[in-house]
Amino acid sequence: MTTTEIVQFDRNAALAGPDNCELILHDGQAADMIASSFPGNLDPQRRRDKTLSLIREATIHIANSDARDKICRCTGASVLDCLVSCARLDLSLTKALGHAYLIPFGGVCTLMPGYKGFIKLIVDTGHIRHLETVVVYKNDEFSFYRDEKGPHLRHVPDPESQGDNSQVRLVYLVATTSDGGSMFEMMNDKELEKVRKSSKQPDGPAYKAWPTEMKRKAVIRRFEKSVPKGMDNPAELRLAEALDLDNSQFDPSKLAEYKEMADEHSRSLKERAMAPVVGENAPQSDEQPQPDPTPAAPTLKATKDAWWKLAKAAQKVEPDAWPDLKANAEKWFTVFAASVLGHDIGDLADLDPEDLAAVMADMAENHDARPRDER
Repeated sequence: MTTTEIVQFDRNAALAGPDNCELILHDGQAADMIASSFPGNLDPQRRRDKTLSLIREATIHIANSDARDKICRCTGASVLDCLVSCARLDLSLTKALGHAYLIPFGGVCTLMPGYKGFIKLIVDTGHIRHLETVVVYKNDEFSFYRDEKGPHLRHVPDPESQGDNSQVRLVYLVATTSDGGSMFEMMNDKELEKVRKSSKQPDGPAYKAWPTEMKRKAVIRRFEKSVPKGMDNPAELRLAEALDLDNSQFDPSKLAEYKEMADEHSRSLKERAMAPVVGENAPQSDEQPQPDPTPAAPTLKATKDAWWKLAKAAQKVEPDAWPDLKANAEKWFTVFAASVLGHDIGDLADLDPEDLAAVMADMAENHDARPRDER
């Protein structure tokens, strides 16, 4: 029995943990959905590599998100939908790039393009060579005017007020077109506040977590209307899709669909738990002799030491896949032990000395789990 046969990606259940994103790699249909969504004429290996990279980005993204617990309560299907959309737009979930974010809306994981993602999509169209947004705070020196010679801009930031969203005065955008021309867009704080209030989620997680970034995006969205169109190239279509995605924020019909999936999954689990037990595992009547107790398993400390050493080995092999090692080490060892022994393990305490010895022998042979100072 392999690890992928023991633990599988469940679209109908809650994601439960960031590392469960990795299980998508073992779901052929789900992985193919992502791989086939990337734009361009890519060979199969390149698509697999990009799929692996995106799933690992999602794992780290969720693990480090302020909304981690809420995302983990979202259905696996909604997380998969987000990854498919992210692949189709060819955006990254790496925090440093800021292309896109996973946001939970009422139990549904939703992909929200960030302002840097929109910059990338606009530049990809080929109409704009360079684009930059700048926040002006109340104590900054700022002036802008146009005359017969063109636009004139002067901005001297005040170091003391930088980064304070409550002190935002306006946001402006400067862009260089593909033919060397310049374009300018600006929105003051009143206009930006009007955009926020017209949003479906004016006090939602996006505005709470990234208020200044949302203001930058508002200016970019206004500017996008003046970007030349008409080439109908794939990049323009991706930009249009991102705008539609950002407009909807979340689809109420999808929310109902995902909720029904989660409810059905819960009902199925309850029915299985309440089903009568038959066969060898059925409870014995009072007249039947009771079997002797199972020999004592290894001490809990010994068992914990075993899986902790294995977890260290796993961290050495796949460091990016273990953002929360302590929370996952026991689960990791349970799955590994089951794959070695060929049967499910309900709890580590169920391992008898012989089983534990077999697992540790396999681990020693295939994973150098000794502490670094003993190697």
